Amino acid sequence: MCSQDKLNPRDAKIDLAHELIERFHGHDKADKAKNNFISRFQNKNITDDIPHIELES
Repeated sequence: MCSQDKLNPRDAKIDLAHELIERFHGHDKADKAKNNFISRFQNKNITDDIPHIELES
């Protein structure tokens, strides 16, 4: 097997998460969650609605 044929671990995690969400919440919600993850973290479309928490050191 060539290294190009191997599944990226990140992609495997995304596929697993999609499968689990689909099983418990349905296909539409799984697609929405996957698209939201890709938009926020892969495409860096971070919005202001994410809570900001400061911890004391």
